[in-house]
Amino acid sequence: MEYLEFIYSGGTKNETFLKFFKELSKAMEEKYPDKKLVFVLDNLWAHKSSLIVDYIKFKKHLSLLLTPSNTP
Repeated sequence: MEYLEFIYSGGTKNETFLKFFKELSKAMEEKYPDKKLVFVLDNLWAHKSSLIVDYIKFKKHLSLLLTPSNTP
């Protein structure tokens, strides 16, 4: 996974985060093939974009949990 590519060249754009999230979820699915995976993210706009929500909708074993705004 190209973490530095995400941090330095892509920044936090919806498409860039989706690419990162797909790579991350694929790696987690390979490591835990029989588990339901829950990703806990903050309320950054890229984390709750329609791209991420739509991607998770079609993956029955993935869930997204967003933390409330202004949570430390």
